Amino acid sequence: MNGLRYLSDALDAREAFALRGRENQGEALHDFRVALRRLRTTVGVYAEHSRTTIGARHIRRLKKLARATGDARDAELFVQWLAKRRSRIDAANVVGEVRLLHRLEVERRRAYRRIGQKVLPEFASFAEEMSERLVRFGERLSADSQRQRELDTLLRTHAKHALRALRTHLHRATTIDNKRDAHKARIAAKHLRYLLEPRAEASSGGRALLRTLRSVQDRLGKLRDLQLIVAMLLKRADPTARRLQLRAQREATRAFGEFRVRFLRRQFDAALSRELKTLLSRKADALLARENRRRPHVAVQRELRDRGSRGPRS
Repeated sequence: MNGLRYLSDALDAREAFALRGRENQGEALHDFRVALRRLRTTVGVYAEHSRTTIGARHIRRLKKLARATGDARDAELFVQWLAKRRSRIDAANVVGEVRLLHRLEVERRRAYRRIGQKVLPEFASFAEEMSERLVRFGERLSADSQRQRELDTLLRTHAKHALRALRTHLHRATTIDNKRDAHKARIAAKHLRYLLEPRAEASSGGRALLRTLRSVQDRLGKLRDLQLIVAMLLKRADPTARRLQLRAQREATRAFGEFRVRFLRRQFDAALSRELKTLLSRKADALLARENRRRPHVAVQRELRDRGSRGPRS
């Protein structure tokens, strides 16, 4: 089951974050956040299908865990953006930027410390409970073909809704100032991609759609990051921050232009529909069901329980 797989991915990232040094935790944090998002998307569908085994409270816990990593992610983003641009700085501006970078690194360390002290232990507790519930959910699906068909129908419905949301917000995001729709389009692209990934892996179709969704996500993510950097710099009232803010705004304008040229077209819209139809076919349902039957749910659960109970290796 994909829920168990994504739970395992999140535990891997949790362990990597705990083991890596202070300067190398950014990649592990990214992996942890991605695994949480995939898990939340998948478990969200499961919860709608079976409210007794998996419910709304589990979705809320995942959302809370992901939100608790936001400050660290923003600090990491800001540090990386500024550090990459220091080599192009005039000598007169070096002092101000070094001071700003130092303050950002302090903020990043504090945010990482909070993750290690609060988020990782809470996720370990959550993973232990969720692994057992996911196994029970999978066993019930395997024993009842009608339940499996109902879940397939629900997945198709969620995918179609995500595509509709993606189209709607893409068509509205016609200017760089429309941050809300650009952000919602990125979320819809991620949601649709996470829903469709298992189907693309189990069949030969749909890979082009996943690449397209990843590209939409990446380009809108770059725009979103730059807009966050601009907002963070606006809160810092000093000449260095003001100059960097103008630079980030120029980069955001270029990023939006690149996105608009590639994705705000009718041909792109038609391609999305064609590829989605392939991945939501009955044939894709059968291939995915066959792939799920190959996965030993109980063995995966046992491994997750053992890892969760012993914690990260030291």
